[in-house]
Parts: sequence; structure tokens; C-alpha cells
Amino acid sequence: MKIRNLESNDWKKVITLWNQTLWADKIYEDLFIQKFLLEPNFDRNGFFVAEENGELKGAAISFCRVFDQPWGYEGLTAQQLDKGFLVPLLIKETPEGIELGRTLLEKAESYLKGKGRKTVSVCEYNPLFCINGVDRNIYPGIHALFTENGYTESRVSYSMKADLNKFKISDEILEIISSLERENITFIQYSPDEMLRIREFFMKEFPRFMGHFTYKIITKAPAEEMLFVKQGEEIVGYCQYNYYGQPDRVGPFGVASSMRSKKLGQAMVAKLLERITCRGFQTAYFLSCRDELRHFYGKNGFEVFKGKSIFEKQI
Repeated sequence: MKIRNLESNDWKKVITLWNQTLWADKIYEDLFIQKFLLEPNFDRNGFFVAEENGELKGAAISFCRVFDQPWGYEGLTAQQLDKGFLVPLLIKETPEGIELGRTLLEKAESYLKGKGRKTVSVCEYNPLFCINGVDRNIYPGIHALFTENGYTESRVSYSMKADLNKFKISDEILEIISSLERENITFIQYSPDEMLRIREFFMKEFPRFMGHFTYKIITKAPAEEMLFVKQGEEIVGYCQYNYYGQPDRVGPFGVASSMRSKKLGQAMVAKLLERITCRGFQTAYFLSCRDELRHFYGKNGFEVFKGKSIFEKQI
């Protein structure tokens, strides 16, 4: 068994390994290229693969924040000089795979120490966001490997989904929508005529959403995938579906801080779900929310289907 750094012709083998080992969080080629190979802070020296007879048996992906990124991520490099990041280990949950995982974890931690990092975080790097935690029920061996090697759970990230087969907006939320409409609040799809208002809203309220919106525009996504809320001439809310080529993945959701006492978020989520049911969608899901938001999304029929540990360790 040879452990080495990633090489140019490994990437398809890594995707195959990923989908075999992190089988409940599969990745596809375009997303892997976008989120790893084109990630400004990617460093192949922190990407370790274990090879035997030409086959990849395991991998550890570690990296540091070196370059600032735009749209709300500015400044994180300076704040995270002591922190390194890991993706869940790509290993089989067999005794041999777990033992290989220990070796790969040591390699990754050694790399991060060499970069001057004092803390390691598993799955808390933004805007990577293609896998954000380790579910103890789905990957019990990987989860235990982290805890047995000094990692502690800093929080739990919840994935939620809604069955849209019989979806309709509840009477309670219909009343909220009617109340909002009386206050000159409307729900519209994207139009270039709104671009300046949209930009002002994002930069004031949710600068990190600007990257998601920009991706939609440059890939010529249909306008109906982007739902905005207006009060008069001002944009006060945004949500979307078809997240980076994943059609039934919804979010992000955001409402202007001045509007959060009006239950606008519940109405906006309901409007988005109504829209995608008209496209024939049977489910909708998102990958991450904190515990305090589970009840909010539950009002529109979302239920937790994964609870994923975010780990940290002092090194």
C-alpha cells in the first residue's frame, strides 16, 4: 500500500472512491471539479490517496484557507490562520479500512500542523458545501474514528426534505400570504430589470448569496428558479431551487432583517414549493440547517433525514 499525494490522472478514481465510501453523499464530476480542483484554497499536497495495485483504497482531503474569496467570505483568511479543514475520510468501514483511515488522518493532521494550524475542523469550510458533516447512523465507522482520535462534536447540521406528492399551502400560511399582500408585498421571479435592487439586497443582507445568484445568471438558469420578494420597489427576500445542478435541492433562503417579524420566510418557502410542484417535482430537500431552524422548516412539511456531526480537534 502506497500513500501519496493526488496526481492529475487520479480525479476520476477519486470520484469513484468517494461514491463507494460516502455512498449517501455522492458527488458528480462537474461538482468535484468545481468544489475541489477549482477551489482557490485547494492544495494537492494536502490531498492524500492510498493506492494498491493501481486501485485507490482510501483518501484524506485537507486544506487551509490561504486566499480570500468574494461575496461575503472576505476576511475569513485572517480570522482562520490557526484553522485547517478536513473532508470526511474516503475509506471503507471495514477493520482494514478503519486502520487505513487512521494512517490517512495522521497524514492530513501532519500536513495541517506543517502549515501552522492549531485546530482542525471537519466539514465547517465555506463555501465548499458539498458535504457538511458525518452522520453517525450512516457512517458509524468513520464517525467513531474521528471521536476515537480526539475529535469532538461542535454542533449538528441537519438535512431536511419535504414530500411534495400531496403538497398544498396550509390555510395558516395562505392567511399569512394574504396579510403580506395587503402590505404591498409580492412574490416575483428573476428579471434583469430588478438587477440593481437585487444586488443592493444581497450586499446589505446576504453577501454570501451573491455567489449563488451569480452562478445562476452566468449559467443562464431559467428565471423561475429564482424567487424574490418585493415590498413596493424594494427586494426583501430570496430563495431558489436547482442548487448547482441538483434540481430538487432548494435554498438558500433569506429575508431582510427588517421583515423577519412578519412570517415572510414561511410564506416564501411555501411559494417556492408550490412553484416546483408545478414542475412535477415530488420532493425538495436541503443539506444544512441548525437545530433552531428545524421547527421553522417543519411548518412547510420538511422533516430531518440526516443529522451530521461537525467535528473539531486541537492539534
